[in-house]
Amino acid sequence: LGTGSKRIRLRNIQNPFLKGTLTGFLFESMKQGINTVIEQSASINSITITAGAINSPSITATPLNRNLRVDYTISFTPSNTIPAGGSIQITFPTTYNSLDSTCRVIRGLTASASGLSCTADSTTKTVVITGFTETPPQFIQIKIYATNPNDIGFTPQFQIASFTSAVP
Repeated sequence: LGTGSKRIRLRNIQNPFLKGTLTGFLFESMKQGINTVIEQSASINSITITAGAINSPSITATPLNRNLRVDYTISFTPSNTIPAGGSIQITFPTTYNSLDSTCRVIRGLTASASGLSCTADSTTKTVVITGFTETPPQFIQIKIYATNPNDIGFTPQFQIASFTSAVP
């Protein structure tokens, strides 16, 4: 390639499942069909990836007695649009005894043609929601039965994450 700046368009690139500063990129131009490197550059600047916020998270249940199965209400508003084909994952603290295998989407998500799915796994303590249409930043609420921890006192944090594709 001759000297001077070049403009390259990349497609189907997916951001990594992390946030922070990436150390830079390696660019290689290759001979077609042979995959022989013609030239390369490792001096492409780094970028910073920031996660979008989950706004107004709320997790409630009554009563909060030890080792009791109760109906939890989980509400939140993502700060970014979640595209069709995206997913939501809610992770309960490991101190919880069990989660029902299904949950109910109360508001905020519209089923796609393939159908809305809200499932839970007691082993990983995760709830995964898929099969919804593109969802702008708006109030989302689900309900799920879970068995409270045996521990007395505060529980560790829950985690709520949205993804532009299936949960990694």
